[in-house]
Amino acid sequence: MTSQFFQKRLGYYGTALFLFVFLALQPFALLGQNSRGSLRGVVQDASGAVVPGARIVVRAAESSLEREMVSDSRGEFRIDELPPGNYHVKVKASGFAEADSNVKLIVSSVREITVTLKPQVVQQTITLDGTGSITTQPIETTSAVRQSIITSPTSCACNSWLGTARRTRPTQGLRRAAHTPTAV
Repeated sequence: MTSQFFQKRLGYYGTALFLFVFLALQPFALLGQNSRGSLRGVVQDASGAVVPGARIVVRAAESSLEREMVSDSRGEFRIDELPPGNYHVKVKASGFAEADSNVKLIVSSVREITVTLKPQVVQQTITLDGTGSITTQPIETTSAVRQSIITSPTSCACNSWLGTARRTRPTQGLRRAAHTPTAV
């Protein structure tokens, strides 16, 4: 009977000891659970090259929470301790158009994104005053032939050609064409 008594008593103590250790270590196990999420990513251009110094702004859709970060020399960024939910991410860098997207973070996870920036479209406006010395002429785009009127032998751009033609083989037609205004 005494052996049964000790086995029962040891069984109670063993169970109590197990419960005590289990409950004592339970808070440490709960610390391993993170109720927050993280956003990690890389900023690159259209060719795949990293973009350092890009400004990343993350704004929560359901609240006024906003976090800002700058990508490092490898174009990487990481924003920790974000509550789970929907976020709007905007990325801007010098010389590139702004990129934006919506992402969803869940509990105890790291959401990875790759941001590809496109070159910024540059728009320039030139205003000309009508009193300037710039004149415009319509450009003929359908023909490669330029038309002009030859008024004198000195204004002809082909004088050197005419001179060569006279030396090698003078013809009456060329001499008359050089002295008479004609349309070419």
